[in-house]
Amino acid sequence: MEKPFIILKTYSFTHEAEMELNRLKDEKIDAYLTDTNMGSFSFLGAATGGVKLHVSEKDAKRAKSILSEESVE
Repeated sequence: MEKPFIILKTYSFTHEAEMELNRLKDEKIDAYLTDTNMGSFSFLGAATGGVKLHVSEKDAKRAKSILSEESVE
């Protein structure tokens, strides 16, 4: 049985979405992006709702917590 996924967040720019996707994957959270080609072009991204970050429904609360933490670099 497939795990249900939800759209956790949307982005105007692909690179922002990819950075947060990588943070989640580092924490072993099942996630993926859609509409990545549209985020590179602001007028197309706005028309499609931007780049979408999908996470497993069971990991959504943890993913939100991780993404809300300040990055330490």
